[in-house]
Amino acid sequence: MSASPVRAEEIARADLQTAESPQPLSRYSPQKAPPLLKHAERRYWQTEAQDQFSKLLAHAVEAIICTTAQGRIRLFSRGAEKLLGYGAASMIGRPIQMLLPRHELRRLRLLMRREREGVQDFETIVTPQNRKNVPVRLSISCLPDQNGKPEAFLAILHELSSWRAAEQQLRQRSDELENYVHLVTHSLKTPIVSMQGFANLLREELGPQLGEEHSHFLERILHNAGVMENLIVDLFEFSRFGRSAAKLEWCDARELISNVLNDLRVYEWAAAGHGEKT
Repeated sequence: MSASPVRAEEIARADLQTAESPQPLSRYSPQKAPPLLKHAERRYWQTEAQDQFSKLLAHAVEAIICTTAQGRIRLFSRGAEKLLGYGAASMIGRPIQMLLPRHELRRLRLLMRREREGVQDFETIVTPQNRKNVPVRLSISCLPDQNGKPEAFLAILHELSSWRAAEQQLRQRSDELENYVHLVTHSLKTPIVSMQGFANLLREELGPQLGEEHSHFLERILHNAGVMENLIVDLFEFSRFGRSAAKLEWCDARELISNVLNDLRVYEWAAAGHGEKT
């Protein structure tokens, strides 16, 4: 996309007037324009792009603040106006230090000395107009000059009040779920323990009198009761997942596969109407 020759000529007119043997600008087409006019056209579009980018930042819904190397505010977005309660026009040229409490400003300066390129996800508080301090997550990017020294800073602020409220609500729901699972697992575990106790009594008192098939049934009852007890414990541990560090343990894959196959044989035999048998 090429700029209008007339608008580009307006930018370059002063330069062309000082050039040797200047020619009337009207005789040049965009394709046959002299190098000086092409340079002016490029400069025009660069300036136009910078202006549009500045307007985008100023109208951003995010809280964005641009400052000089000395901390003087050069840009104050609409999101910053909404978060901090100050108008953009009243903040241009004012020090950004007025938005931070002294102890937080000191902490941020120490961090910026270590992180020359910028700061990511720095949690702090800001002081809005006519409001209490607001917790925010702050990210700062540094624009260096040709010598590598800071020329400007861009800060993006995200309010944490709503996030923390959501985290508190999620934590409350998690506690309620854990309490419910604890109640359910306790209620399920009680009959399992009773089943294991009576099965052990039968094995101790009637073990010698039971035939091979009935002894097998009794062993299957005890085995499945133990499996059910382990599942209940696993359910309770799963409800607490994320609250404590995960513990990784080795397991015998052959034993695990063997148990699965035995259970499948039992289900297959029971589905055929023969009762449990492996």
